[in-house]
Amino acid sequence: EIVGHFFAYALYYDLVAAEDEKPRLRAAVDRIMTHIVDHGFNLVDRITGKPTTWGEWGPEFFDTPKGRIERALNSAELLSHLLVTHHITGKQRFLDTYRRLIENYGYAKNTTRYLELRMNINYSDEELALLSFYPLFVYEKDPGLRRTYLQGLEQWWQNIRREKNPLWIFIYQHATGGRDDTSDAVWTLARYPMDLITWTVDNSARADITPDRDADRFSRRQIRELLPPDERRVHKWNTNVFSPDGGSGGRSEDDGAAFLL
Repeated sequence: EIVGHFFAYALYYDLVAAEDEKPRLRAAVDRIMTHIVDHGFNLVDRITGKPTTWGEWGPEFFDTPKGRIERALNSAELLSHLLVTHHITGKQRFLDTYRRLIENYGYAKNTTRYLELRMNINYSDEELALLSFYPLFVYEKDPGLRRTYLQGLEQWWQNIRREKNPLWIFIYQHATGGRDDTSDAVWTLARYPMDLITWTVDNSARADITPDRDADRFSRRQIRELLPPDERRVHKWNTNVFSPDGGSGGRSEDDGAAFLL
């Protein structure tokens, strides 16, 4: 929720917002980030007074077993949100906090530890990572920090590249200045289905697929080939594109936001 909002806030502020909308946008971003900073870098539930399941970004959290695993991703998220907030609000407090986390707690270096800490391939985490890295490369101008962030991004890219995801490809291209993989992005967009009803799809019986010997993190079967989007189940970008089967018998319809992104 927070990652998606800050990614969208940054894009909207820079590319869409009219002048009379910007004060409201600044206020919303300020309120959210002030809450997180004032609560020890946690998103705290107003009823329980405790951090939400995934809303912990503080140095103390990284000393816990769960936090050690999430260190690379959550560091990128928090740094990205702080940089977006400073960009939108202009408040020095958020930039000072961003720099303090880098200098005193090694948050920038943390972003380069993904492969070291990874327990499995989590496609939701890939979305969280790429949407967080994008603002870092838009707003951070320091060459040294950009090199560090690129080291972190490259570790995610080792698995992501095979997915031919246009959003991830274009974010990666923005960060690197390269134009490799553009044809893969175009292929995915061109084959994206117009019918987004979640019909049941069963590719397991196909003769042109190769089962992967390893199951995914949910112990479900997956295949080695990347099938075209219009031959896969309808899904968003935070899912395993190598799952051969899925759907819900046509009982729902996707909103197409993945294509628009």
